[in-house]
Formats: sequence, structure tokens, C-alpha cells
Amino acid sequence: MEFHSNLNTNFRAGTPWDFDWYMGSQNQVFEEIAGGKLKVLPTPVRAFEHAMAMVAYASRELGRAFHSWDATHVSIAARWAYDEGSSVEIISSDSDFQVALEISDFNGRISVTNLDVLAGTGHGLDKATAQS
Repeated sequence: MEFHSNLNTNFRAGTPWDFDWYMGSQNQVFEEIAGGKLKVLPTPVRAFEHAMAMVAYASRELGRAFHSWDATHVSIAARWAYDEGSSVEIISSDSDFQVALEISDFNGRISVTNLDVLAGTGHGLDKATAQS
């Protein structure tokens, strides 16, 4: 949903994001979903309740902002990690995701990599030296 929202925001901004770019971007995502490269995960039962609890905890106990959709993404990632029996990395330029790890360590199953931090450190895509 956020991808679609951001895609539309860029399209409304105009050049260089014209209609051909817009349709090509949207079609590419749908093709990657159809081809199995991207997987759309179901929203877990009680994900929204968990998100509301995380948002409230972040505000009341930590004095930090944590937005509802970011918390929902964390809930989905936590369920995915549990179902897969492995860890999940959230990659974003949104600093709010780090707040999730202040609320819980999720048994070490969730990590957060901030793209702005990577760009600022000059590490870029070099995951061996990336810092979260």
C-alpha cells in the first residue's frame, strides 16, 4: 500500500515521473508478484491491535513517535519471521522503525537497516560494513 501511495505522490509531482513511468513501475511490481519474486504477506490476526499497543507504548513509555502503519509493518515482519523460523530485516529510510527495537527485541528475529544511515556513512550497498 505504501509503495502504491508513494508511486501516486511521485506521479502527481510530474516530470520526470510521467504516465509511462507510472504505469511501468506499477506493472513491474505486479509482474514481480505474479512471478514470485515479491510476496504479498497476509496481515496477521490482531496485527492492528499489536500496532496500536506499540504506538501507545512508544508515546507513553519512550516519548517517541511510532506511526501506526510502521507498527503494522513490524507486526507483519514479526509474524513472517516466526513463520519462517528465521530473522527478517526491515530496510527503510524511515527512522521510526528503530523505535520498534526499543519496544521489543522480538527474540532477535527483526533487524532494521536505515538507508539514510547507509548513505550517510558511505557504506551504500556494502552489507558487510552496513550499520543499522
